[in-house]
Amino acid sequence: MTTLSASTTPETPHSAINSMPSQHIPQRKKKATRACIHCQKAHLTCDDSRPCQRCIKRDLASTCADGARKKAKYLQDAEVEVEVVVVVVVAVVEHNNTGS
Repeated sequence: MTTLSASTTPETPHSAINSMPSQHIPQRKKKATRACIHCQKAHLTCDDSRPCQRCIKRDLASTCADGARKKAKYLQDAEVEVEVVVVVVVAVVEHNNTGS
């Protein structure tokens, strides 16, 4: 019966690993915390300075201001449910007060 030894598997020596060219990882552009209203409307990248560079370039510097964020869909649904519950509770309380 023939047994395989550990030396039959090819291994990469450390010198070969170190001689491989390192892959260049591109730097990502830093995103703004909040886009201005003009960049937000145009779906374009904004920077953190106010007025932003895009608004300065397009002569909109006087109206460059932080845009409003939309509320998440699941939070909007939760608000509607709370409003419905409040309306029902108010109606029940009013009904109980008028019936006594």
